[in-house]
Formats: sequence, C-alpha cells, structure tokens
Amino acid sequence: MVREGEPDERLDRAAELLKDVIVAMNQGFGGLNNTLTSGFNRLGDGQDKMLEKQDRSIELLETIKVDTSDMKSTLSDVNSTLSRIEIDAKDTKFSLSSFIEEKFQKQELEIAEIKATLARMQATG
Repeated sequence: MVREGEPDERLDRAAELLKDVIVAMNQGFGGLNNTLTSGFNRLGDGQDKMLEKQDRSIELLETIKVDTSDMKSTLSDVNSTLSRIEIDAKDTKFSLSSFIEEKFQKQELEIAEIKATLARMQATG
C-alpha cells in the first residue's frame, strides 16, 4: 500500500504546487488588474477630452444663439425704420401731390385771367 512518510511527501508536493498556482494566478490577475486600470485611465482621459469638446460646442452654440438674437433685434429695428420711411414717403407724396395740384389750379386761374384780359382788349380794340 502506502509507504511510511509517502502521504506527507505528497501533501508537501501538493502544497508547493498550490503555492505555485496561487503565485501564477496573483501574477496573472495582477497583470490583468494593471491592464484594466490602464484601460480605464485611457478611457477616462478620452471622456475628459470629449467633455471638453462638448463644453466648447455648448459655448459656441450659446454665442450663436446670442448673435442670432442680436440679428433678430437688428432686423426688427430695420423693419421699423423701413416702415417709418414708407410712411414718410407716402406723406411726402401726398404733400407733393397737393402742392402740384394747388400750383396747377393757380396757373389755370392766371391763364383764365390772361385770356379774359386779352378778350377785353380785343373787344375794345
């Protein structure tokens, strides 16, 4: 069957092999842990860069929003000014038309008076 001391030798050998397995696993998992840590650090750096770009994009969009709002305000001011100019032009047109009509009527009266004077002069003549 089993010699004397043989189970002790087997147990000692098994203990040594178990230690070797534990060391190998620790080294393997330690390397894996280092690899994972490194990967997560790179991932975190990438996310930080992405967030910085996102922040810059948001700032740019806010600037564009302000610029667009300013443009709308300016356009509204231009529309108001154009409306006032249109009203002023219509008023000027009406005033000019009235002035021309008044002058035309005066000239017609003067021509009528000149004709009447000529007619009297020819009649007395």
